[in-house]
Amino acid sequence: MIRATHKKNKRQQQELCDLVLSIAQKVIQAELTLQPQQILKLVEETIDTMPDDHLPIQILLNPNVLKRISQIQPNIPEKWKLLPDESLDECSCKLVSESNEANINYKERLKSCIDSINENIKSS
Repeated sequence: MIRATHKKNKRQQQELCDLVLSIAQKVIQAELTLQPQQILKLVEETIDTMPDDHLPIQILLNPNVLKRISQIQPNIPEKWKLLPDESLDECSCKLVSESNEANINYKERLKSCIDSINENIKSS
């Protein structure tokens, strides 16, 4: 009986994590749709963690995001070259320089957090 209850609790915890992930992804996607310039903040943070030899840098974005950012925020730093990339979804971008490359993906970061929570649930 105790084992069945424990198993049921684990399943409910997993279902709750899946629900949180789904809702959070939708909220993030909505936020980035309404305020696509938010992705540029993450670009800045990522560039700050890269070695100083990273300039100039290409920032690859989903074409829809690139269009909205260009309309909303025309003052992009000169050292950044924003380029469209059809392979990227609206929650991600890629930074490329001569010596470095970084992928920024909100969905993957969120999934990683949820996976970490799931591992803690499984080990408890």
